[in-house]
Amino acid sequence: MIWGRRKAQRETHEQQSQPLSGMIDLHAHLLLGKDDGAADVAEVAQILTTAREAGFLLVTATPHLMAQGSLVGRKDTLEAFEQLKGDPALAGLGAMLVPGAENYMDEAFFDNLERGDLLPLGGVGRRHLLVEVPMVGMPPFMAQAAFRIRVKGWVPLLAHPERYVAVIERPGLLYELREMGYMLQGNLSSLAGIHGRSVKRTLEQCLAEGLIDCLASDVHTARRAETIYGRGIARCCELLGRDQALRLLKTVPSQILEE
Repeated sequence: MIWGRRKAQRETHEQQSQPLSGMIDLHAHLLLGKDDGAADVAEVAQILTTAREAGFLLVTATPHLMAQGSLVGRKDTLEAFEQLKGDPALAGLGAMLVPGAENYMDEAFFDNLERGDLLPLGGVGRRHLLVEVPMVGMPPFMAQAAFRIRVKGWVPLLAHPERYVAVIERPGLLYELREMGYMLQGNLSSLAGIHGRSVKRTLEQCLAEGLIDCLASDVHTARRAETIYGRGIARCCELLGRDQALRLLKTVPSQILEE
């Protein structure tokens, strides 16, 4: 009986120590000349290679869409994405690129929302919009914005809530945001310590309380990709275990891209 229990414990340990695979990264900055991420196609290739080696099957290119940015609407974003995806240097890397955007909720966002001219994660026809707000202050219109987004048939997925000052000061704010209708996407970069101790600690607390729906890299550079993917995933597994890590990095992201 003791031998059987020890065998089961050993098998469980072996399963937990296996590398994660088939994961989906919903948030990465890769569009050349249109974003604040990768500088050239060689850097994109390096990021995708690092993602593949970490166990990611898909990486979503999510450039910033904002009134003062290089990209404003869906058409120019998709054109830039197709140009990048078709580059021969990215062929055969093993990590597939899919389109998306990180939508800053400014006047351009709400104009595009009314026209239906937004790009959800996974491309046209999908339902989940990755959105962000100013880091220094949570806007008073969050509830109204969530309502307007959902009325139009989309689901708002708030990027990196642990990085917003209002959430760092009061993590319980995430309960209110979920009640408003937001899903919440935490950053592997935060778990890796890229944004400082307070951000890391905030995300760990939110994960422990089950407030985060999914995790993604928010990777911008090849220089930090290995740290973000490697240390971020390791910390997630350490905090939550392998099964929960897979739910946040594979199961929920897969559902998001399929809807």
